[in-house]
Amino acid sequence: TLLARNFCKFVNLPLSFSTRGSKDERSNSEEIQASKNLPDLVPFQGNVRDELTEKCLQKPGGRGMVVMPTGSGKTRTMIETLFEEIFQSQKWPINIVWIADREELCEQAFQSFKEVFVNLTQKRREEFEQNDMKIPSSLHLHRYWGGRDLQIKLGKNGTLGVFGVVVTSVQQLQARMKNNMDEFLVIILNSEFIVVDEAHRNIDYVDELNANLKQDNPNCVMIGLTATPMRRDSMETGLLREIFEGTYISPISGAENNIELMKEELTNLGILAKKIDVEYQEFIDNSKFANLNPEIAYQGKTIQLIDHVIGLGAKSILVFTRDLTDARVIASYLRMKEVPIIAEHLESGTNIDIRRNMIQEFRNGNVQVLLNFAILTTGFDAPKTDAVLICRPHLDEYDSVFQQMVGRGLRGHEFGGTHTCFVAHLKDY
Repeated sequence: TLLARNFCKFVNLPLSFSTRGSKDERSNSEEIQASKNLPDLVPFQGNVRDELTEKCLQKPGGRGMVVMPTGSGKTRTMIETLFEEIFQSQKWPINIVWIADREELCEQAFQSFKEVFVNLTQKRREEFEQNDMKIPSSLHLHRYWGGRDLQIKLGKNGTLGVFGVVVTSVQQLQARMKNNMDEFLVIILNSEFIVVDEAHRNIDYVDELNANLKQDNPNCVMIGLTATPMRRDSMETGLLREIFEGTYISPISGAENNIELMKEELTNLGILAKKIDVEYQEFIDNSKFANLNPEIAYQGKTIQLIDHVIGLGAKSILVFTRDLTDARVIASYLRMKEVPIIAEHLESGTNIDIRRNMIQEFRNGNVQVLLNFAILTTGFDAPKTDAVLICRPHLDEYDSVFQQMVGRGLRGHEFGGTHTCFVAHLKDY
């Protein structure tokens, strides 16, 4: 309520304390009109587009895995590649299904489809008209996650289907397979292109989906996206290769299975920010916390780490905490210091409008420290983030979730981000 929000502002508490729960007012579908420009794909993204088109999109039932580090624009590259192929081949209306691992990623893809469609239709319309080729004037884009339903229509050929782009989540499709198989089959059988974002995170499900397509929709093209193709389990790595038929595509030749080499090359190009590791052992004073409960001591060390990177010059700090309590306590403490630090925290119950506002304020620089637990690991875009603090002592640094967290701060200056990013993993417990 307004009263709760005003009270939090008055006592300088994080806005997240003013509400619990949210109602998502976003519509289930939108019709997108064309009218806006985006910068062209840079050369390394163009290489991915060309190779993906040739090896996968132009082959019935094509399979491929696009390997691009977080921050290098793999969502934009994938969507533009799809639209370019569809426009050039004059395949319209289209049936694309985009599957993401969580709702933040779904909304990110939804917005990217809007921007790229508007951009391409504006740029290419004159060229297409000169060659007597048609280009669509609108796109039906469907939100199909969080329990939403789809409006299934009768197509010109007399079959039921959903036309346009369906952005959905793994969780939603799994639920529909169990509770409404007819709806699930209509979506899958109707699709011409399926893209699975973060394909490495749900390997068993992707394998099952692949089997369904092979049997019921063999001409459908399926593309996986990942920033971390190599799994710690060699069987999982082998299964991913089998599903995507060994076709791995990356922006750096020869780096399909060497993500560190790819990061190094893209850092040199300014696509990724240079990662500066912060060794917390050099400045955290353990003697201050010797007689404290370990839980409280860890919160104190997290605050020391935040103070330290601020002293190094960090202005936009993203903190991943152990749990909700840490996020709440630390955000409140920072705001109540003698010299306050504007901090906010996000959690799953944060009202969706407040969440959007907090993220925008963080992007704008009005919030200096944004704390969260398991919310912003993927699908979060704040290019000016110049410090990422991972305050989860038991998280393995080789875990893909850890790599996703680090990637939140690695948007390089060539992509509107930063030249450098401080990164610390507070393992001392």
